[in-house]
Amino acid sequence: MLAKALLAEVDAYVAAFADERDEHGHRLVVRNGYH
Repeated sequence: MLAKALLAEVDAYVAAFADERDEHGHRLVVRNGYH
């Protein structure tokens, strides 16, 4: 139950910063292992 809540919070955080990009067009906020 805690793991599901944590995953939902992480997904929401990453989604909130999905439009943030560096000068090369790479996302600034990604999940570990997702680049």
